[in-house]
Amino acid sequence: MLQNDVKQDIVGRLIDKEWIFFGQVNNIGGRASCQDDFMTFRIMRSSQFETWDEEVLLSYERDLKQAEAAGRNPVELKYAYMMQETSPEYFERELAPFLPVIEEETKRIAEQIIEYEMAWYHKVREKYPYFTGLGRPEQESEDGRMTSVFVYLRGELYTYSTETLNRYLEMVKKKEKAGSNLIRETFENTAKKYGYRDLDTAEREGVHSASKIAAEGI
Repeated sequence: MLQNDVKQDIVGRLIDKEWIFFGQVNNIGGRASCQDDFMTFRIMRSSQFETWDEEVLLSYERDLKQAEAAGRNPVELKYAYMMQETSPEYFERELAPFLPVIEEETKRIAEQIIEYEMAWYHKVREKYPYFTGLGRPEQESEDGRMTSVFVYLRGELYTYSTETLNRYLEMVKKKEKAGSNLIRETFENTAKKYGYRDLDTAEREGVHSASKIAAEGI
């Protein structure tokens, strides 16, 4: 089996496992429509996972298996940690007493990763404002319905084990040294999965379509 096939198998396993966790998340307002949209979920998660080194993927897979064995839902924990920023009063009153304590080492490594990834995100946002604007905002939305890139990233990293975070940080540093941009790679994957030739084409055609619709008053 080719190395790329092995990686795709791992990615597939991660998506299947996360999808189960995602479906079990209890939302305050009831089940969300996105919990029944597997196609979008698969596109978003695979676009991210396919940029990771195999060692990081395997380490994260171990995290998911350990979480399942311990009766934890890491996807639910991710959203809970995000609420420390989006709904601090609710978080402190209803969630914090029941959540696993985040180790200082986890916070330290996560913040290093965030620094790299947000710098990459800003570069991509500057060059591809239309396409990146279709996803999560850089800042929290006023109505609180869309969590920012920064808050989402931190919430997710806080659910990773120290081993996975260390491997992830090594990967990030390696990509930075090579002049790569992990965030751009993710958006590139997303554009292709939605049928575009590449990210440049998605940006160009998307802006053109939006401008045409606006001009025609549709």
